[in-house]
Amino acid sequence: MRHPIASLLASAVLAAAPAAFALPTEVGHENLDNCDLLSVPADVHELGEVPAFEPFPNERIRAATTFIDQFACPMPGNELPNTIVSITNDTGIAWSDLWYVGDTGTAGAGAGTTFTNFDGLVNGGLAFKIDTLGVNRPLFNENLLADGIFAPGETWLFIIDGYANSFGLPADAIDSIGVGSLSVGLPSSGSIIAIRAVPEPALLALLAIPGALALRRRNDG
Repeated sequence: MRHPIASLLASAVLAAAPAAFALPTEVGHENLDNCDLLSVPADVHELGEVPAFEPFPNERIRAATTFIDQFACPMPGNELPNTIVSITNDTGIAWSDLWYVGDTGTAGAGAGTTFTNFDGLVNGGLAFKIDTLGVNRPLFNENLLADGIFAPGETWLFIIDGYANSFGLPADAIDSIGVGSLSVGLPSSGSIIAIRAVPEPALLALLAIPGALALRRRNDG
């Protein structure tokens, strides 16, 4: 029998969560044998900045860039300085896997983006997973828990080696709808794509409370 407290807590968490995703999208990927293997599910969600993502608060992030003297994927011919991108999760949703995808400059307002720590292509744009695994380790810092979960309100820092853009746009110009060659609208240098963390870490923590209370009563008894 399900614990009544667990049922109430789960209902409260689900009621407080965003009702629906605004921009589900399908992508295709290809490995290029450069840093790590690239594996991206076909169905992802694109996260981005206002004003393009203003109507979609559950897929909205903030971004900024600066420079760093470290590499995500050290290799012969790397040159400094590299770019470090800051992204802050304003979506109200926890995301478990994130990738950075450069625009290709072949459609709409997309401007050609190149970098050296790519794993492969997503929709024709150079791409890598934002993590700390393998040879390519772009994820530099998580300001909450270092658990690989992009939690609501959390800020991540990640490195792009050898970043360049044909229009001179910074790496934080995550400003258009569409991924890779499908980027259209405002001038943009790249996209963040992600999949939702299931189950939500907050929900897991809440559902664990009744079990902990029962164990405490048993030990006290």
